[in-house]
Amino acid sequence: CEIDGNVGCYNVWYFYQYGKGVAQDKERARQFAEKMNRADLKTPPDVIEIIIDYLYSAKANADSDISQRSTLIYTAKRYLTNGDEETQRFFTRIGFSKRDVLRLATFWAKDGDPEINFLVGHLYNFGYAGIKNENIEALKWFRVAAEGGHPEAQNILGSVYEKGRWGIHADGSEAEKWYDRAAKQGNDNALMNLGKMYYDGVLIKADYRKAYALFEQAYKNDVTGASKYLSQMYYSGQYVDVDCHQAQKYKGRADNDYFRQCEKDKRERNATRDVLPDLTLKHESSPFLS
Repeated sequence: CEIDGNVGCYNVWYFYQYGKGVAQDKERARQFAEKMNRADLKTPPDVIEIIIDYLYSAKANADSDISQRSTLIYTAKRYLTNGDEETQRFFTRIGFSKRDVLRLATFWAKDGDPEINFLVGHLYNFGYAGIKNENIEALKWFRVAAEGGHPEAQNILGSVYEKGRWGIHADGSEAEKWYDRAAKQGNDNALMNLGKMYYDGVLIKADYRKAYALFEQAYKNDVTGASKYLSQMYYSGQYVDVDCHQAQKYKGRADNDYFRQCEKDKRERNATRDVLPDLTLKHESSPFLS
């Protein structure tokens, strides 16, 4: 603060203003606040004071009340992630730069709160640390949060294992496990992700019954995409009987051509149900293949 007023002034102000580690002295706090460089800030002085009062009073409360911490981090993140250059400069000046917020969240995460651990991972995801391979570092915090029961962290872990990202090899069993934990807590993204895994049957064995139950729950929660899968399952008779009316309903709009095609395909499948298909094997060779 004493060097140029660009950093540190309101950090010192906080200690004196709230008596954190020193005797409370609001006059001394004011003296340090006045040392902050405001020359290149376009933010009006009254707005500056309102934001500072909100952020630091929230921080003072959050130091002793764990339930208040995530709200403060989310608030600061909203400004920092979406803010312009002026916003970044202003928040850095008052002691809430991206690295300040990450450092604060990391410090609080030591208390074991899954939500704060999730937020630390989230901040790494958004480049708050300014390091390479930030997602690999983020994964460490997401894992702690997931093991602590955080549903969105569990969904992220499932996605990492499904797609083989962030230094992790694809593993269908692990993806299924983490998606399932999140889905059981009602996480909408996990409901769809696990449903699609059971529907596609790529990394794990296909299970239309489980896929249907998950898509149905997602549909009830108004999750985008669930109706498309339910429509397809009724169209093709996957776990459920073919029902063109239901397929049309989940498709979401009146479409006579779609309904007629569904009925036509249904009749053709019924007509050829007991007929084995004719298969032709064709052998091709090439001098360039061994």
